[in-house]
Amino acid sequence: RQNAQLQRDLSAAQQEREHQQREWDRQRQEHEDIVAQLQETNAELERVHASEQLLVAHLRQALADSEQRVDQWKQTHGQLQAERDQMTYQLTVALRDKDELTLRLAEKDQLISQLRQGRLLAQADTAIQCFEWPEIVQATDSFSPRLKVGEGGQGAVFITLLREMHVAIKVLDPNAPWTMESFESEVATLGRLRNRRIVPLVGYSVGDDRARCLVYK
Repeated sequence: RQNAQLQRDLSAAQQEREHQQREWDRQRQEHEDIVAQLQETNAELERVHASEQLLVAHLRQALADSEQRVDQWKQTHGQLQAERDQMTYQLTVALRDKDELTLRLAEKDQLISQLRQGRLLAQADTAIQCFEWPEIVQATDSFSPRLKVGEGGQGAVFITLLREMHVAIKVLDPNAPWTMESFESEVATLGRLRNRRIVPLVGYSVGDDRARCLVYK
C-alpha cells in the first residue's frame, strides 16, 4: 500500500515537472518572438531613418538646383528677350510667305498626281535612317507643346534637333485613319523623291502600338 502511494506521488511529481517544463518552453518561445519582433521593428526604424535622410538630401539638392536655375534665368533674361524679338520677326516673315507656301502646297499636290500617273522620276535612297523611338521622345522633350509648330488631320509637327540635325518631326496621330501599309508606302515614296519643292525625308521611327513618325530635313 505504501509503495502504491509512493508511485502515485512520483507520478504526480513527474506530471508537475512536465507541466512546468511546457510552461517554461511556452514562456521562452514568447520571449524569443518578442525579441524577434523588436529586432524587426528596430530594422524598420533604421530603414525609415535612412529614407528620411535620403529625402532630406534630395530636397536640399532640389532646392540648390532651383536656386541655380533662378540665377541662370536672371542671367539669361536679356537673351530670352532678344530671342523673343527674333521669333516675332520670324513670325512676321512666315506670315509674309503664306502665299509662297500655298503655291508650294499646290505644286506638291501636282507632283503627287504625277507620281500616281507614273511620270515623276524617282531613285533609290539608302540614306533614309530608322531612328529609335526614345530618340524621338528625347528630341521633342516628350512632345512638348513649345516645340510644336503645327497640327493637322494626320498628326502634329515638331521642330527640334536630332543627331545634330535641324529636323521637322511629323508624329502621326494614332487615332487617324492610316494603316501600316500606307505608312510604309509613304516612307518608301518620300525617301526616293528628289525635287526642290519637296522637303527631303531624313528618316522615320516606329514605336509601340501605333506610334509612328516621319523625320524631315
